[in-house]
Amino acid sequence: MRAGDMWAAGSLPLHVTVLSNFHVDDVSVPELIEKISAIASTTPVLETSGDALAWFGPNRDIAVTTLLMSAPLGHLHHRLLEAASALGAKWVNPLFNAEGYRPHATRTIEGEFVTRGEPVILDSLVVLDCSTARRRALSLSPLAALQKSQADGGTVNVVAE
Repeated sequence: MRAGDMWAAGSLPLHVTVLSNFHVDDVSVPELIEKISAIASTTPVLETSGDALAWFGPNRDIAVTTLLMSAPLGHLHHRLLEAASALGAKWVNPLFNAEGYRPHATRTIEGEFVTRGEPVILDSLVVLDCSTARRRALSLSPLAALQKSQADGGTVNVVAE
């Protein structure tokens, strides 16, 4: 993913969701991006692995692989949650945050998915605009270790709707 990339709804590349969907006022988007970039700059690359197949969404029809929770991943989620909340985020479903947060990778329409036990490396935070049928990456912020090396891996997805 790169800033400016666009996808049709439901056709995002393989990614990990670290914060559930939310709405912010348009005027808050630049500050949101700035806050997420600051969080990324102090967050080391995170490693986890696939855990189990699950079905998410209001109709339980979105195939995901849940990921093993770790203290650093939980800490990242809480930092992002605090940053978005400070800007007046209105959560699509607040039950999917804090204690209700379940890290996961969504199966792609091409059939890509994370298998049980498969290593997953989270190396960047992406802010997505999901306010239209075309999803657009507003920013990509590499995690701290990538600012010093050329490591490669998965992408963390912060979905802003």
